[in-house]
Amino acid sequence: MKKNYTFYGVLLGIPLVALTFISNSGGKTGGFSGSPGDSNTSCSQCHSGGNFNATGGIITNIPGTGYVAGQTYNVSVSVTSSSTKHGFQITAEDASGNKLGSFTAGAGNQAVNANKAITHTSAGTSLTTWNFTWTAPSTGAVPVNFYAAINATNNNNGFSGDQVILASRGYEVLSNEQLEDVAFQVYPNPSDTHIFLKGNENFSEFEIQIVNIHGQIIQKNQYTVESQSIDVSNLESGIYFIQLFNESKKGNSKFVKL
Repeated sequence: MKKNYTFYGVLLGIPLVALTFISNSGGKTGGFSGSPGDSNTSCSQCHSGGNFNATGGIITNIPGTGYVAGQTYNVSVSVTSSSTKHGFQITAEDASGNKLGSFTAGAGNQAVNANKAITHTSAGTSLTTWNFTWTAPSTGAVPVNFYAAINATNNNNGFSGDQVILASRGYEVLSNEQLEDVAFQVYPNPSDTHIFLKGNENFSEFEIQIVNIHGQIIQKNQYTVESQSIDVSNLESGIYFIQLFNESKKGNSKFVKL
């Protein structure tokens, strides 16, 4: 009878192990970005042995002068390899390994670890670039480092024969206190086609973003100098924010799309 129990235990264990392997194809929770805050743990602790000539990195639209506290930025993780299946995890930290800001997912990826990290979804394993946003902390802002672990796999639902690339990128902080506030108005408000910006600034000199109530960047730099307007006809009805900033000034205003 003991032999039968052992036999059944092995049978039960097989699907559990397989489930563990397959579950990683839907993303990885926990700290696996390779960052100091994640104890330098990454996919490479399990996945290894492959060679797909893989290279990868982190891309953002954060200016070289640094990020603005409370501002939302576009971030991408990208990989090039001969593999057809990839995964990743990325996080953002200060110099002491404390998590900074929060992430909002895009297509083929998902926010995990209380929005302090982004990882792929099952559908996202066929992608080679994942796009999402990071919202900087509004208070206590300090220089930030992004850390990403990217996995090029042989798609055998196991840990062997895979190649892991580690990437990092750092930025200084340009706090809100260092930026002059810009007062401007949005009209007509509400609007269903175009909005205009009214103020004492040359708006063509600003980075201009339309952000939804979830902090996601919906449009960017679509201000038309000739008409001094922004086309919002493709936006869904709802509340949005116009955010503008450059190296010395910042501004924010709300409008309603009909």
